[in-house]
Amino acid sequence: VLRTIKSAMDTTENGTLNRPDYAGLVAAMRGQAPLVIRAHSADTISSILRVQKELGFRLVIAGGAEAHLLASELANTTPPVSVMLQPRVPPSTWETLRSTGNSGIT
Repeated sequence: VLRTIKSAMDTTENGTLNRPDYAGLVAAMRGQAPLVIRAHSADTISSILRVQKELGFRLVIAGGAEAHLLASELANTTPPVSVMLQPRVPPSTWETLRSTGNSGIT
């Protein structure tokens, strides 16, 4: 992931992006927009948080079925991380197996 981000940030001599298809990623790394990533599993979210901590970009996690398992880590990020939970349905994938269900915990 870090390699992809760093290659996305490479520019030509006149400042244009070498990879125009990464324009959204570059905007997020420059602080112009948050990076929105769909993730459900605690392992995936934890990996994303390590990258976010190293690079300091604004992050929005879409989905976040197991985000409650990382509540303390999410609460202590700088800049703050937002989690957009999807409406709760019964687990349909391995990634959502440890989600909170309809317990009211978010």
